[in-house]
Amino acid sequence: MSGNREKTEIEAPLAVRTPARTPQVLKGVTPEQSEGMLARAIVLDNERSENFTVLTKDYSEALGAASEMERGMIEEMAAANWRMRRWWALETRMLNAEMPDDQVSDFGPQSFDGDVYVEEMNRQAASFSKLAVRADYNLLLRQQVSLQRSFHQTLRALYQFRKWAGAKS
Repeated sequence: MSGNREKTEIEAPLAVRTPARTPQVLKGVTPEQSEGMLARAIVLDNERSENFTVLTKDYSEALGAASEMERGMIEEMAAANWRMRRWWALETRMLNAEMPDDQVSDFGPQSFDGDVYVEEMNRQAASFSKLAVRADYNLLLRQQVSLQRSFHQTLRALYQFRKWAGAKS
């Protein structure tokens, strides 16, 4: 497969673009200051803002904003991804906290000839069963779905915007 193949209809609008020189939204605010303001709005005090900045830069480099509007969409996707990772970590902590210390027989055989995998899956099922009825766990799952939807809607909007902008020029 050639490295110079033409972009498909789907790939072309999302292709990396050379960032355009765009007017600053806030007078006298540098891009670095703007990134810092975004991090302060998204990152919790016990999280590392440097990691969020790296994530945002990765998204910016991968999708290459050609306008301030596109930059905002890319930042929105990075923020949704950051928050999804936070919710995944919370879910893991909740499942681990409810994990029984010993074997569980309520979810199938205790063991298939000492199969540790089956035993561990039984422990995970028991943990999930305890959490499934809790309101806080269900809220967490709804938040995950909401963030995933937001991420994908913004990605689609970026694609549509680039498609429209390309047709306009």
